[in-house]
Amino acid sequence: MTICFWKATLDNASFKNSSYIGGNFSEASMTYAHLYGFKCTSCHYFQTNLFKVNLSNAHFVGGSSFKSADLRQATLHKTLFNTGIDFENANMMTIEANSARFNDCSFRWTQLSESSLENTTFEQCEFDSTRMINVKLNQTSQIVMTRLNGTKLNITNCVFFMARFVRVNSMKIQTSKSDFTKAHVADEQFKQTASLAGSTLPNGTVVSF
Repeated sequence: MTICFWKATLDNASFKNSSYIGGNFSEASMTYAHLYGFKCTSCHYFQTNLFKVNLSNAHFVGGSSFKSADLRQATLHKTLFNTGIDFENANMMTIEANSARFNDCSFRWTQLSESSLENTTFEQCEFDSTRMINVKLNQTSQIVMTRLNGTKLNITNCVFFMARFVRVNSMKIQTSKSDFTKAHVADEQFKQTASLAGSTLPNGTVVSF
């Protein structure tokens, strides 16, 4: 089903277990909306206000876009973002993700600070000029075959305790005051970074400034 909610007011609306193809929610207000079990293919949320939205068990696939969307404090429990999902300029501060999965997603100029990402997987994603301050990933979170690009990627005061980094390209990134205690990270990946000042390595060593 295709539908257009452009600039609509959908605060507290319920889309539980709904399914759409090519839906347009751009510039809509969807604060506190309930999207549990929601499924959307090639849907657009450009500048959509999704503050405190519940996306638990929702699936977004096939080139859906969240460009410049406001996802602050959104709940992502077992949420799937799959195949060409674009989060450029999205505000994802303070999201609560648990068992969420991001496959082939782009996080260019995305704000991810203060977020909690438990048992969350990023696979074949790209982070470019992304801001990640005080982000927490627990021991069951994974970052797989993902690109962390360039000196404009800001990773500060993040916790990656026992997180897994598998075939990650981390060329020239700046990482400071972050905790990689017991994280599974290849030495080659650390060698690619431009800076690890103040960070704690998997073996407990603290890198001096």
